[in-house]
Amino acid sequence: MAIASHATHVAGTLIASGINIPAKGMAYRGQLQAYNWTNDLAEMAAAAAANLTLSNHSYGPMAGWTYNFRNDGRWVWGGDLSISETEDYLFGFYLNRARQWDDVLYQNPNYMVIVSAGNDRWENIYRAGAEHWVFQGSEWVLSNAVRDADGGSDGFDSIAGFAVAKNVLTIGACQGLPWDYKQPGDVRSIYYSSTGPTDDGRIKPDVVADGAHVYSTGSATDDHYATLSGTSQATPSVTGSIALLKEHYQALYPTKAVRAATLKALVIHTAREAGAQPGSDYEFGWGLMHTVEAVSLISEDFDSGGDFYILERTLGNNGVLEMVVRSDGRQPLKVTMCWTDPPGPVVPPSLNPTTLVLTNDLDLRLIGPRGAGERTFYPWTLAPSHPAQAATTGDNFRDNVEQIVITEPVAGTYTIRISHKNTLTGGSQPVSVILSGIVKQTISRPSAPQLKSPINGAIVNADSVTFEWQTVAGASSYILQIARDSDFADLFFHQEHIRVNHYTVTGMPALASFYWRVYARSGGGVGEYSETRNLSIGEQGEIVVWQRVTTSELDYQVVSLVQNGKGWIIAGLAPSPTLPDYVERQGLYRSKDLGERWERVNVLFRTVILNRQGSIMGVWGGSL
Repeated sequence: MAIASHATHVAGTLIASGINIPAKGMAYRGQLQAYNWTNDLAEMAAAAAANLTLSNHSYGPMAGWTYNFRNDGRWVWGGDLSISETEDYLFGFYLNRARQWDDVLYQNPNYMVIVSAGNDRWENIYRAGAEHWVFQGSEWVLSNAVRDADGGSDGFDSIAGFAVAKNVLTIGACQGLPWDYKQPGDVRSIYYSSTGPTDDGRIKPDVVADGAHVYSTGSATDDHYATLSGTSQATPSVTGSIALLKEHYQALYPTKAVRAATLKALVIHTAREAGAQPGSDYEFGWGLMHTVEAVSLISEDFDSGGDFYILERTLGNNGVLEMVVRSDGRQPLKVTMCWTDPPGPVVPPSLNPTTLVLTNDLDLRLIGPRGAGERTFYPWTLAPSHPAQAATTGDNFRDNVEQIVITEPVAGTYTIRISHKNTLTGGSQPVSVILSGIVKQTISRPSAPQLKSPINGAIVNADSVTFEWQTVAGASSYILQIARDSDFADLFFHQEHIRVNHYTVTGMPALASFYWRVYARSGGGVGEYSETRNLSIGEQGEIVVWQRVTTSELDYQVVSLVQNGKGWIIAGLAPSPTLPDYVERQGLYRSKDLGERWERVNVLFRTVILNRQGSIMGVWGGSL
């Protein structure tokens, strides 16, 4: 592979060992795998399958205006003339390439991809109407037509390619801070750093980092260093920092693999506010990455026992997740939610289509404080038709990142509620939540619920089962789990936010065995599990009882199952251990005429349970 100055500079920003101290990399002395970008999708999928968890992509497609693309000193305009003669439709467009990247990340939820936003904002030919190249039909031709600057007159909508994907972390570039951060106005964007919104109105870039005059390794000689600027330089700064976050997280939680959505939420949550107004925007995204704050929050989560500031959950279809937290009213209360979304729809090439790309639309709400004056707080949302406007709060139906901030919360207990619209693609959605501004609860944890029904070992006749338990004092909700194994490693059903002491589950498969348990949640946290009970689901069938009627006493009886017009013996019951030879095999087990007068008594039993060998496990719904 040829050594390139751009790639060498990026690599140095990532991992340079620091022989030259000013050029020391973010994750210095780290290990790096380098690839050519031409086959990136297949290589990413293969590397992720081999447990790669982090990659940097400081490149992107040609879009809009590009200088000297044909090496002749002229500008090239890369738009599609059949769609628009003035604006390149690729800006903000969710093309199939972005969808493919989203799919790779959805299939590999621990794999995080960091992408440069691009340097296209306000890029334009030096003089309106100057001669430039365009692709017309099947060839490049010269043109003098007047076309828009990239991003138009206001500079918005200038991100293209896979940087538009939902599940990547897209990085914009800002000026370096000569002094420490003091206020949002200290963060100033590099004028050419590409901006959102995407065509469907999503927030891009996600965060910004220093991309101005970055000093790093060069490629001219073995000891060459160079200074470059742009989002390509800001991106490895973020990627190297996230590598350090991962290292710190794994040191504290060595057996736990952190989700990419968790890291993305952590970076966004701890970013410093940037821009003229509070909240997210289409220029700085969620703000300036703040690595120290992110590391501190990981440490604080560990010191608090884990699962306190950094939470990973799974939302079931038609389910609701609730977490109870407490604020002391002395610091802002902040909640950030992020999830790796299934790939979205791709529409035919067109200019600024507003078709929503979000597949699983989750909703974050913060309710509280409990008691008088309780209210519901909503996440930040932007108006893509007015991209320079300040963020407001409301229902965010575009982004797979949502954040709620209460700058001056009233002290008390709050409920974080996560729900969803429509049906979840995939049947469930893993979700990551980052919290700050909360304090430890003084409320005790609830006790383990006492189970009521079904009884242990029950055989249930239908695919709908109602589970019931005794109410636990102080519990705010209950969690019901049903698994195919007693260790609950193979979960069949998981439901949180049950506010009553019973829950009906439908769609349970016949001739299957399950284990179930319940635990309670209160302001003091999650309580202990209840006992584990077993139940089996059967099929309906007709039980035929054959009994000899020559005597008043029942010497023995044969039980046969009649179902779908077929009958076979499933068990014999008798007072003595030895039964007469009354059964013969004829494809199925059938009763045999013994030459005595027998009477057939038809009893409709609601359920018969068979094990895999065909032996009876039990009968429910009646008795012989």
